[in-house]
Amino acid sequence: VAGAAAAARELAAAAPDSEELRVAGEAVAQLLHGARDRNNKANQGELLVASSHLSLLKEGSDVALKDAEEALSIFKGLKDAKGTGIALEAAFFAHHGAGKPNTGLRAANQEAEAFRQAGDKQGEAAVLDVIAKAHMFLGEPLSAIAAAQRLATLHQTSGDKDAEGQALLVVAQMRLVNDQYPEAAEVARQALKAFQTAKNSKGEADARAALSSSFAKRHKLEQAPNRQEALRALGELARAAEQKATDKAQAAEAKLNTMRDMVTDADIVKELQPLMLKDPSTQQFLESIGWNFGGGAGGCDGTKVRQFDHEAFYLSTLANGMGFGPQFRAVHPYRIENAGIALSVSQLPETEQWQMDMGFRGGIIDSVIQCQGCLNF
Repeated sequence: VAGAAAAARELAAAAPDSEELRVAGEAVAQLLHGARDRNNKANQGELLVASSHLSLLKEGSDVALKDAEEALSIFKGLKDAKGTGIALEAAFFAHHGAGKPNTGLRAANQEAEAFRQAGDKQGEAAVLDVIAKAHMFLGEPLSAIAAAQRLATLHQTSGDKDAEGQALLVVAQMRLVNDQYPEAAEVARQALKAFQTAKNSKGEADARAALSSSFAKRHKLEQAPNRQEALRALGELARAAEQKATDKAQAAEAKLNTMRDMVTDADIVKELQPLMLKDPSTQQFLESIGWNFGGGAGGCDGTKVRQFDHEAFYLSTLANGMGFGPQFRAVHPYRIENAGIALSVSQLPETEQWQMDMGFRGGIIDSVIQCQGCLNF
């Protein structure tokens, strides 16, 4: 039952087609009926969580939330910390589906605090893991870091090196997102050490990737642990292209995709240009596996979009008498050249809870008007 429930959760996460969801939903419903007949509470909880994830895609957030809350009640009654965590995760996504992610986060924080007050470190850790990942999902790196750091401390105390490494990896990845590259490097090293102690090879690879990215972002590629491996993968791709070996080329490309910031455009040109000059069919081969060398049918040259510096944009508004505060500096402006069209990637910083509970953020709405200012440049 636990395996079937886990498979259903993974299926829901992959967003399959409606037929797959229907078959999975029927299987979970049948297993849940059996678990209720046997009064097996643990199995009921697992299956209700799976049903919640599936229902979110099939029937909507109301049904998903009902299943998640029933699962949470069951796991709390069983004093099952891990089960409480997965039920809270399902509830968070149900609330998110209803446009109320902070309601789900608030419930998770209340459970974490209850575990903390009771001195139940295992329970607190299970819920903190959910909170950290929820903040990652919402694009809130500072809040994710705070939860993951507390989580890492708990696992360090318990001696669970693998779990400690996973928590530290979240901190490193979020510091990368927040452009804190030296700090990310230090935490990635700590995660790598924890994974080495736990003998988790995949964790080690993930930590090295985070460490390598921290060097790449600072233009220190030669210090990145994955640099030489990435160059070898690029060499394998070149050899496969020369041999017109599709499987080998795709395998090398897949490897490179996990380390894309470890190779520069100059590296790629250095490896592939001689082949393409020697044998023009190399280009056709690469195009056949999905590469795009520009141009295309009809000679389309693409859309020319000009980017403007975020800070310079707001300095210009200040000079014109508009002193926007931090919660109204959302615009990262772009302009479609020669078309008079302004674009914006609008992003606001994390803020106080009462503002996050609002149905909308004023700064995001105002950014629609503000971004037109880049047409004046």
